[in-house]
Amino acid sequence: MTAKIDFPCAIILTHKHGAGVAILYNEQELIQVSQGAADSSFWSCASHKTAESLCDLFYALLLGRECGVAELKSIAMGVGPGSFTGLRLGCAFANGMALALPLQLLSFQTQYDEQNREEWIGYGDIQHAALALCAARFELLDKDGERNFFVPAYGRLPTPVLKLTLEG
Repeated sequence: MTAKIDFPCAIILTHKHGAGVAILYNEQELIQVSQGAADSSFWSCASHKTAESLCDLFYALLLGRECGVAELKSIAMGVGPGSFTGLRLGCAFANGMALALPLQLLSFQTQYDEQNREEWIGYGDIQHAALALCAARFELLDKDGERNFFVPAYGRLPTPVLKLTLEG
């Protein structure tokens, strides 16, 4: 890896239906996940209801990995393209954590196929995220002492869009 990732690192994905989270303690675990060789204690996914499941999923995985939220050193967020609402929820969650904790912020592009937009997040998405981090295909958002935040890259407008007008 060319850029240094601070561990433990949380990976958050919300670009499809549901949510995916991984908590990785070191570079070896990151490589295991990227190679598809990690057991499910490193990661977890929920298939629907991103808003309802993301926080519970994240907290349950922290407990399972015996990691306190204050122990986290970085968050890697898949910022898109993907689901308009899912990306907004994921970025808001990650930005809230970044406001509360001194975290390294890593932003990366997700894989999203517009033809299969009904898919939910699974281990393949977690593996893709780990591959992006291993290959240093991410943007470090907190550089030169300047604090930036995650911004979704939707790739498309939300559907359906309803335009309301006021009539007097």
